[in-house]
Amino acid sequence: MTLLRHTTPVPPLPSPIADWAEIPPAIASDCLNRGQAMAGAIAPMALGLRAVGRAGMVRCKIGDNSPLHAALSLVEAGDLLVVDAGGHPNTAVFGGLLARVALARGVAGVVVDGAVRDRDELAELNQRLGARGCARGAA
Repeated sequence: MTLLRHTTPVPPLPSPIADWAEIPPAIASDCLNRGQAMAGAIAPMALGLRAVGRAGMVRCKIGDNSPLHAALSLVEAGDLLVVDAGGHPNTAVFGGLLARVALARGVAGVVVDGAVRDRDELAELNQRLGARGCARGAA
């Protein structure tokens, strides 16, 4: 596994990112010419859970969540973790265990372009999570 980390420090955000939390996602997308929106198939795993933060991005091969473990060691409190799992609907890369790690690290939310598992546990944790779906047999 190759892990790349930018060596140039990321400057602090010029304006409070919390201001974006008050803007409905559809309005934000409209203001950005609808080019900065997620695929419509990616949806919140629970209604009413929204998150705003700086995005840390990671790409996983189907069924291999080891890059997620590495990414969780690099994100900072308040960041979002955006996972490109290839949109694969049947093999989960994120579930209860990683959700607990993300919460302990202070991650503001997780977006997975792919499947998650442990839906009941994720609901209990109140993890801000969006995903393409929940893998079958992984409720």
